[in-house]
Amino acid sequence: MKTVWFRGVEEANKEERKTVVLSAANAFEVLTKILEDKIKTKEGERNTPERYTLPAYSEYQADCSGYIRALREVQSIVNLKE
Repeated sequence: MKTVWFRGVEEANKEERKTVVLSAANAFEVLTKILEDKIKTKEGERNTPERYTLPAYSEYQADCSGYIRALREVQSIVNLKE
């Protein structure tokens, strides 16, 4: 479990926070799959031939990369096995 779950939590309340987060483990597994589907969709969209004709192609690709990176970060946070 990532330490980000405990930021701003007093030491006395950390076990309670851990219990709350772990109780949502099944939902986080579903969320991870949803995020993976979104990532695959975006990766597919960004590489279609019509995207190459966009006037701001490089900005579009940078935006896609940032979007995917953010989704991966959320996946990392909700992965309680790490």
